[in-house]
Order: sequence, then structure tokens, then C-alpha cells
Amino acid sequence: MKNIHAVLSLLLCIAAAVLSFQTRMPGSPSIKNSEFSVEQAFTHVRKMSEEPHSTGFPAHEKVRNYLLEQLKALGLDPVLQEGYSAGDWGNFSRAINIAARIEGSGEGKALLLLSHYDSNPHSSPGASDAASGVATILEAVRAYLAQGQTPENDIIILFTDAEELGLNGADLFVNEHPWAREVGLVLNFEARGSGGP
Repeated sequence: MKNIHAVLSLLLCIAAAVLSFQTRMPGSPSIKNSEFSVEQAFTHVRKMSEEPHSTGFPAHEKVRNYLLEQLKALGLDPVLQEGYSAGDWGNFSRAINIAARIEGSGEGKALLLLSHYDSNPHSSPGASDAASGVATILEAVRAYLAQGQTPENDIIILFTDAEELGLNGADLFVNEHPWAREVGLVLNFEARGSGGP
């Protein structure tokens, strides 16, 4: 009888330990729909970084279309901003920014969540710079919207293009998009990358 109690106690301890670890792992079933999921964010990173997607590369349009689909799946109405810019470094290019907006209940300035969706033109798949930032925004917005709350201030989601050429998409947004004047705070989800100035 003593052995049965000892074995049962040991099995219960093992089951409790296993359950404890499983419920704390990213992407576990215990994560609520309204919580940020690292696994879901990483799914976006994997999808976006399958191949280099610098401005003008064949995969660039695939990534743009993927982001449009993801924003629409969140119930948002994304828009494209197209234009030409020489940016900070004089690299003239045609940038195509992706923007979406969550309407707030108040009249204050908007919060801008920003990252870029192009990869480095030197054959980088762009996982860290900046698919990780785009994925973080997508997943954070998904979790926020799942809470069913309306923000007080508008939230603008902006994925700029041609960042690696000299911040061209950001330049285009700041100088030509009407929403730019409404921004009160910018959170830029940018990664360091692996080199450069």
C-alpha cells in the first residue's frame, strides 16, 4: 500500500510539472485569443523571409500581398500609398507603403505603429530587419482587436517600403500622406540588422 501511494504521488508530481511547462510555452493552447502569441508572430516572420524581398525584387510583391491579406483578415481596410522619393541617401525609387487605421473614440493625435517590409538589397531574406518588426505589429494588433475594445486615439499601422534604400517610404509618408499630420506618437519596430553604418 505504501508503494502505491508513493507511485501515485510521483506520477502526480510529474504530471503537474509537465502541465506547468506546457502551459507556459509560447503558442500553447492556454494562451487566450486576446494575448500576444510568439508562435503566431514567428509564423509571419517565416512567411515574409522565405526569400530576399528588397524593393524591385520578385518576392517584394508577394510580401506586400501577404501583408494586405493579413490586415484584411484583422478586419482592417488597408490602403496603398505609391510615390517616388530620393530619401535620405539620394537613391531615387518608387515606394509602395501599406497603411491601415483603427478608429479611436476620441479626438486626440494618432499613435503610429511603424516598420518596413522591404529587405536589404544585398540578398538578405529580411527576417530580423524588419520582418520581426512587422510580425510584432501584426500580432499585437490582432491580440488588441481580439479584446473588443475601442482605443481612445486612432491607431495607424504603417509598413513602409524602400527603407533600405534611404528611408524612402517613410519620407513619402511624412511629406505626402494626409495621415502624417495627425500623428502624435510613433513607435518604430526596427531591428539592427547585421551590419551597416
